[in-house]
Amino acid sequence: MEQWLRGVISIGVLSMGIISLGVLSLGVLALGTLVAGLIAAGAIALGGISLGAIALGYLAIGGVAIGVYSIGGLAIAHNIALGGYASGHVAIGDRATGYYAWSNMSELTSVEREQIRETIFREFPNTWRWILNLFTG
Repeated sequence: MEQWLRGVISIGVLSMGIISLGVLSLGVLALGTLVAGLIAAGAIALGGISLGAIALGYLAIGGVAIGVYSIGGLAIAHNIALGGYASGHVAIGDRATGYYAWSNMSELTSVEREQIRETIFREFPNTWRWILNLFTG
């Protein structure tokens, strides 16, 4: 059976390290096919900030994104979702479902963007400013 490659920088089929690159990677920064880390980018990514075809994380960005904050073709979020199909407490998308929902993303006016910003701030006052800007910019 293949052994895990370990190190500060780890590159291999099974890799584990601060910076990890491989088919199956675990690390602070993990890149590859199936990855998990503080920052994870890969086909299937699990992490604090995850980017991938399928992304699961605190902030998930991808084709299918599931997290506290999600952006993607299919975005499912606990707090804020943005995407083609968005579902979350606050949802912004071409098709949006949520307690607060805005549809037809491409046609949002500046007034509606400001309403979204105010709603996010009211519902989630501790949201980091850069996340707020990411969803309302």
